[in-house]
Amino acid sequence: MSLLPFLIVDEPWGSSASTVMHDFDRDMQRFYDNMRRFQNDVNQTQRRQASGMNMQPFAREGVMTRDVVEEGGQKKLQMHFDVRNYRPEEIKVQVDGNMLKVCASHEEKTENGEIFRQFSRQFTVPDNVNPEALKSMLTPEGVLNIEAPYMALEAPKEPTAIPIDFVKK
Repeated sequence: MSLLPFLIVDEPWGSSASTVMHDFDRDMQRFYDNMRRFQNDVNQTQRRQASGMNMQPFAREGVMTRDVVEEGGQKKLQMHFDVRNYRPEEIKVQVDGNMLKVCASHEEKTENGEIFRQFSRQFTVPDNVNPEALKSMLTPEGVLNIEAPYMALEAPKEPTAIPIDFVKK
């Protein structure tokens, strides 16, 4: 028996398969359109909330944004963490050497079950920032701000000549 007749027929399973696929494609397009509208709504809400705090909106819980801000001629490292789903006593900020660690853990029992969430972020403090100068502040909106000034790098006062070694062949 040859497979050739099946290859020549435009719709070997009839028109019902074509209709099902067309309906599926249409439904998937609606789904993608709805998800895109939902994401745009979420982004607009985050932008409105963040605009009052002069910072970038967060894409998801616990996400850090990092900025270098210059105030009065001094550069400052600023980090922002979204911790709005945690109580202040559930948040810990530690410095271990040049490693900054921000951790939060929340546990709650409800009539429907238990809720447990946590996050942990680590950040290497740049060499020109003194880890002991880091300060943290929690806003009423649930944004943890951590900042420290950059240390000024000492520039040579006088031009320094660098000797040139001549290599003979």
